[in-house]
Amino acid sequence: GIMAADRFRLDERMSVTVDDTGEELRAAMVIVGNTTPMTYAGLMPIHFLPDASLETHLDFVAPPRANAAFTFGKFMEGLRVKPRREDKHDKMQLRHDVRSITIVCEEPTAVQADGEYLGDRTHVTFTSIERAVRFIT
Repeated sequence: GIMAADRFRLDERMSVTVDDTGEELRAAMVIVGNTTPMTYAGLMPIHFLPDASLETHLDFVAPPRANAAFTFGKFMEGLRVKPRREDKHDKMQLRHDVRSITIVCEEPTAVQADGEYLGDRTHVTFTSIERAVRFIT
């Protein structure tokens, strides 16, 4: 949807603040999660956030630019458990184990959670909540 409307190219259009540290990033898109694999291509797991774990807080990747080549490359990289080069973490602005991030978009941007469209938003906060689910045995 979004990439097709923008001719398969996204440039910096949002600010991402890591609330834990105050770090500020500019990004074209943001993928947030707390587990890996994040999704599957048939039976093959896709690891967009290779260090994500239910035992830690949130992980996210916030590339400054994205296009069709980025999407395909990230998909192919996601098929491996770990990226080949650690410097890709900085280039892709990959962050691990953060409690909360706030995203502010320059214009309303589509937001999805678990594949469900939540509408267009200009402001979104993702927060990790410890022990949010109780297991009763």
